[in-house]
Amino acid sequence: MPQVEKARHTQEDYEKIMLEKHLPLVKIILAKMRTGLPRSVDLDDLHSAGVMGLLGAVRKFDPERGYAFETFASFRVRGAIKDELRSLDTLSRSSRKKQRELSAIVQELEQELGRAPTDEELCEVLEINHKDLSKLRARTRPAEYVFLDSPPEQEQYNWHDLIADQQNPASSELLEKEEMMEMIVQKLESLPYRQRKIMHLYYFEGLRLTAIAKILGVSEARISQIRSQALSTLRTYARKLV
Repeated sequence: MPQVEKARHTQEDYEKIMLEKHLPLVKIILAKMRTGLPRSVDLDDLHSAGVMGLLGAVRKFDPERGYAFETFASFRVRGAIKDELRSLDTLSRSSRKKQRELSAIVQELEQELGRAPTDEELCEVLEINHKDLSKLRARTRPAEYVFLDSPPEQEQYNWHDLIADQQNPASSELLEKEEMMEMIVQKLESLPYRQRKIMHLYYFEGLRLTAIAKILGVSEARISQIRSQALSTLRTYARKLV
């Protein structure tokens, strides 16, 4: 058998083995993402998109970048499923562009403030009033279709639950934030012990740097330096994910 043909079969065998091994990952991710999706969405189509995302992960995974395959594959599978959802989106091209711009501004403010921006802060940056902000959000929110004549699957199901609450964030935004947080938490857990300890005491326990310095027996300046190193690592990781 020629070398090229042999190499091709070897790659195909590798992809087949990896797909079979990690196929349950697609079902797990889809199960997490299906909450809040419109009932009109075909889950089989989303599953197929997830499988293609998994195949893309198998073909493009580079272990030298420092990611575990499951982490890299999860990101690719979620991205493929979200791309499929976007293909069903009813937004116009201009509305989609405005949605991306608004999302980018929100992300910048989140990184700067360390929290979700308020409507007042968004209005200040966008130089618009609250009424215009509400119109912008309405324009960039995809339509969701509810079939009220379809029978409920469960007796306790309330048809009013199917109607989207316009005051709540879009489900796609919540999914993106949730999956980003999951990835960052995984990265946080992989940091050196002292960095993890300081991040936990500072952000989760609410201790000041002075108190942390006493607990760990080092100077406050050293604690600040280690915390900055940990934050730099997490920011770099987050930018790579984006």
